Amino acid sequence: MSVLSCNKLRRTFYVGKGLLKRKLPLHAVNGVTLTIERGETLAVVGESGCGKTTLARMLLGMLPPSTGDISFGSLAIGAISRRQLARRIQPVFQDPYSSLNPRKTVFQIIALPLVVHGECNASERRQRVEMYMDLVGLSRRLLHSYPVQLSGGQRQRVAIARALVIRPDIVVCDEPTSALDVSVQAQILNLLLDLRRELGLTLVLISHDLAVVEHMANRIAVMYLGRVVEEGTAEQVFDRPRHPYTKALLGSVLTPEPELGLPEVVLGATFPNPVEPPAGCVFHPRCPEFIEGTCDAAEPALLPVDDNVHVRCFRTESGPSS
Repeated sequence: MSVLSCNKLRRTFYVGKGLLKRKLPLHAVNGVTLTIERGETLAVVGESGCGKTTLARMLLGMLPPSTGDISFGSLAIGAISRRQLARRIQPVFQDPYSSLNPRKTVFQIIALPLVVHGECNASERRQRVEMYMDLVGLSRRLLHSYPVQLSGGQRQRVAIARALVIRPDIVVCDEPTSALDVSVQAQILNLLLDLRRELGLTLVLISHDLAVVEHMANRIAVMYLGRVVEEGTAEQVFDRPRHPYTKALLGSVLTPEPELGLPEVVLGATFPNPVEPPAGCVFHPRCPEFIEGTCDAAEPALLPVDDNVHVRCFRTESGPSS
């Protein structure tokens, strides 16, 4: 059952190139259509600057879309108050060092959503906070500690408990482990998986780390320059990538076998200017499967090519991609 969907979602910023020059549009998210099913983990992946964090901020209600619609079930996001929206969807931000108020204790941070929404009396609030501290693996002796007294992993556990204490339907995790030590990352990822199973959570995972995505996701949407270029189940995307960009991303992952050496990345060093994107398919200047006269002449549509797989590529429209 669909819990959240967005249709032809766009977010445009205007960027100035000089004091007297006209501002140019930058389409950070350009026509994204996605459906998120209850209980699944949808991963949105891509290089830095592809629009995945802007998309997450729109889903959270932190940025209004320029055009397009976001819906919770049959209810449009515009018909939901900010307070109601916060009850249904909560964030876990990238950096636990800056996402927690340094002047508040762990108890005050986790309890804040309950205070804002007027839930529970003082004793019930304490019980709820302690319950979610237990759930995320935080010792109760840290209840009156400040963020500066905690490790990075403990701070991210506080952020997760704060997101869950109001019992939302969806949690949006924006690079939830990228600011943590490698030794702590697996603990946080396994915690999120356990919480999804125990609480029936729906997760939206924003990441550029494909190892994290493979470990966490049921379904993957690959973004490039504001567009979704491939969408499918995690197994389909990892086992048989269809879009040349997805193939290049998967081919760039380091392996633990030293005899394999460094992966050969065929994308080139230059990322297109998002203010002045190339004509036709925006990926064609970097594409090893470029078709002259086709890819540079028109933009391909995101079309179904198999069960639950959608790809934005002329190669998949004309025939199977190797």
